[in-house]
Amino acid sequence: MPGIIPMACMLGEGYLLAEDHLNARKTLEDGIETFESCKTPFYLGCGHRLLGEVLIKEDFHLAASHLEKSIEILQEIKAENELAYAYAGYGRLHMLKGRSEQAVEFMTKGLEIFKRLNTQNQPEKIIEELASIRAEQ
Repeated sequence: MPGIIPMACMLGEGYLLAEDHLNARKTLEDGIETFESCKTPFYLGCGHRLLGEVLIKEDFHLAASHLEKSIEILQEIKAENELAYAYAGYGRLHMLKGRSEQAVEFMTKGLEIFKRLNTQNQPEKIIEELASIRAEQ
């Protein structure tokens, strides 16, 4: 299990980045079952975040459910960098549904954490996305 647990998140994220949503979804759904049975909250939060991102364009409500669960878990265990990714993903979900105010709120939360933690590349990416949202308002 020690190798399988982190690999499921990494593989799921790799499939997501390659836009292979079918394999990403399957990998992450299976991974979440393992993370729950092994009681690994960090990977459970990460898995829910990634699965939420996979589902963003496919199923708004299911994506929201996974992202909300991710945020809840990551807040509880204080995994701030991963939490910032979850906030940004939740903001993107709202952006796709035309909910600009909520998108800005969650993306700003993620941005603040990324800046405080000095996470590379992410602040710039979110700043660009926020500028795009504000330009459309």
